[in-house]
Amino acid sequence: MSTPPVTPEPIIQVCTGLWAAGVLKGAVELHVFDQLTTEPRDAAGLGQVLQVPSEGLQILLDALVALEFLAHTPEGYTLTPVSAEFLVSSKPTYLGTFAAEILGDSTLYDLVQPIPAGGQ
Repeated sequence: MSTPPVTPEPIIQVCTGLWAAGVLKGAVELHVFDQLTTEPRDAAGLGQVLQVPSEGLQILLDALVALEFLAHTPEGYTLTPVSAEFLVSSKPTYLGTFAAEILGDSTLYDLVQPIPAGGQ
């Protein structure tokens, strides 16, 4: 019986998990989901409302589509059932504050700090 090959898959999953978390955090902080509750919008229109450059926003929106938090239709970006239920701040089921607080906590990423040179 042979052993399966060793792959970097666990490392890649962790790294892409952090990327995905950063995408969600950015969208929550910009209130992207709130702005899409009434109608689909393209990156340019949403960028004007949010007062952010549409080029960078386009990347964020496409990442949210890849993560299935948004859908992209011919009319523009729209909410998915998950984002409509849990990422719109006016809903009682809103989890955006939770996500922003958890993902904004630097101890999540910096559990071990180096000891300064010459000290403990």
